[in-house]
Amino acid sequence: MPRTPAYTLTLIKKGIDAKDPAAVFKQVNIDAIVDNAVDRELKDSKAANDPLARSLVKLLKPVAKSALKELAVQEITGQDSTPDPTITDGAVSALQDLTASYKDQDKLKVKDLNIHVDKDNICTYTVSLENPKTGQSTKIDLLARQLDDGTWEIYDIPNITNIRDIKIDSN
Repeated sequence: MPRTPAYTLTLIKKGIDAKDPAAVFKQVNIDAIVDNAVDRELKDSKAANDPLARSLVKLLKPVAKSALKELAVQEITGQDSTPDPTITDGAVSALQDLTASYKDQDKLKVKDLNIHVDKDNICTYTVSLENPKTGQSTKIDLLARQLDDGTWEIYDIPNITNIRDIKIDSN
């Protein structure tokens, strides 16, 4: 059904199948996801009250967003995208290292998916992931808000680091 959170997942899949990053990015707000993840990690770190650390984070966020978008385009299209001249190869390389476990999603299986919309109209997609080789599993939550056109936009993954709990065998 159009305008439901489930329909939005169909739109994301259609964008991936069509190798259309713009369609995926309409429903997955990478900028907001990076902002939320970095802010959460900084807040929970020892550097939270360090003005230099906060300044460095402000400088690095645009690089992280740009590099992550470039990696997403590569994954969606199956080919290298045109490098963004505002980011360095080092930044892309660093993000590739940081996201290595996330990129092995073909080794993880979606075991379960629950969708819940709360009274504040925030949708939580709770995805249960499992490594079929090891039997290890974890859950991640994708938070989404409804857009003006009635579809939903994923803007935060508050527990994305749970994926690190699953050992991924690269063989």
